[in-house]
Amino acid sequence: MLRQAWRDELDSHIMDCADELVKLGYEPDAALTEAKKQFGDPEQIAKQLAEVHPWLAAYADWIALILLLLGIIPLYLLHYFAASTVLGLVSDQLLLWWWAGGLILVTLLLVKWQLPIIPLTRRLGIVVALSLGWFIATCVTITLDLNNFETTIYNGLFGLSCLVVLLLFKKQFNLFYRQLFILVAVSLMIAFAWREEGLFEQQLFTQCLYLVDSDPTTAPSTLCHQVSPLSSYLWFIYALAALASAYLTHYVLRLWKNGTHLYRKVITTGLLVGLPIVSFNISGVNSTGTLDVVPWKVDIYTAYVDILGRRPEDKDYQFYGTTRSYQHMSEVRAVLYASTERREKIKLLYQEILLREPTPEELEQYTASKQTINQIQAELKAQ
Repeated sequence: MLRQAWRDELDSHIMDCADELVKLGYEPDAALTEAKKQFGDPEQIAKQLAEVHPWLAAYADWIALILLLLGIIPLYLLHYFAASTVLGLVSDQLLLWWWAGGLILVTLLLVKWQLPIIPLTRRLGIVVALSLGWFIATCVTITLDLNNFETTIYNGLFGLSCLVVLLLFKKQFNLFYRQLFILVAVSLMIAFAWREEGLFEQQLFTQCLYLVDSDPTTAPSTLCHQVSPLSSYLWFIYALAALASAYLTHYVLRLWKNGTHLYRKVITTGLLVGLPIVSFNISGVNSTGTLDVVPWKVDIYTAYVDILGRRPEDKDYQFYGTTRSYQHMSEVRAVLYASTERREKIKLLYQEILLREPTPEELEQYTASKQTINQIQAELKAQ
């Protein structure tokens, strides 16, 4: 495995050299032959490097995957055993970051595994790499919200723009910068899909689309433009999906024919086949804001404990996720301060501590104050 790892590394350097020779006027095949002559026997060099170079780089793929899997264990333990606490809520937010980072890392690994099979010195390699990024980003979008067609279209336009830039300025980019450009582009597509919104997406798409099973003209009205599955609004997505599937199928066949690592073949094929199935089966995970509210759970928790003297329940989080009220926490706190529940809590404190009902003036004073329930409780005990 060590020798093969370094053989792959040498191949990338040979491709880089061949790319430079093409810029000097060589034909692609002649440039590749000349580059191999300049580097010497790749098999012999790989053998020597494997003997003297640290093993870390050779097993980098496995190390990254193992660390990724180990990182989720403590987060899920906190999620289950520290639920409804600040620590548990923080772990929920870290889990979101873990999944986002993990998706990007896995996608970049798949792109890296592609390079020895279809290098970026060829136009096909660039198209396959960008198709891979768009394909996984689309699966992420479907998983979170099937009706988020705007982000899928946005990522498609973004990927096509990156393709045009790379093809127009192919000679100006050496292989290293070409790889860097693609890795950044693919990472951004995954990030846009995870955020459910690309840069300036709202300015580009002034109206959202919403899928209905029946004729859109008979469907109930919503804030979005309702479309049927065969609507012309979705043809762009279908065309991109067909092209990406064709290129990725070609790549998988090449991978099984020319690839040397069985685990790469199995993982790549499994992900490309399994992701769409899983995505459609669990689609709509965030359609009601279930994930959007996670970063705000600590603020909501603090507001409830301070103002109402209790922890928020699941139905409270669901309400804020559905209504997106967490985007205006100052208004949420104002509503909680003026709520009947706060008044009842203050009355209960008077009954438990002073063994009497508060006067209307006392009740109004504490209700309107910005004191927390714990502060009110301490103040009553001091009387």
